[in-house]
Amino acid sequence: MKYDYITIEPSAHEHNQGEFDVYGHGTYPRHSVLAGQHQRVWLDSFSSVKLALGAYPNAEVLESSTRIFGATVPSCPPSDFDPADAGERWDEDY
Repeated sequence: MKYDYITIEPSAHEHNQGEFDVYGHGTYPRHSVLAGQHQRVWLDSFSSVKLALGAYPNAEVLESSTRIFGATVPSCPPSDFDPADAGERWDEDY
């Protein structure tokens, strides 16, 4: 998969203290329920920034996380959404 950009960030996981995570960033594809929203995908972990840059030389090194909390489903459903398919509503308007 191709990403718009890649970041190297301090690991946010308690068991990975002193490690660095690599993430690919892009946009969710049209077929996803999150279509058009920011996508952040974990790619790898390393014990040092130097090792991470060796594997991902074009990555941007950051001092903090790019994690976005509370990602939501879009308010409008995709064009192929049909409540009859699963007997569910997208929201009160759909």
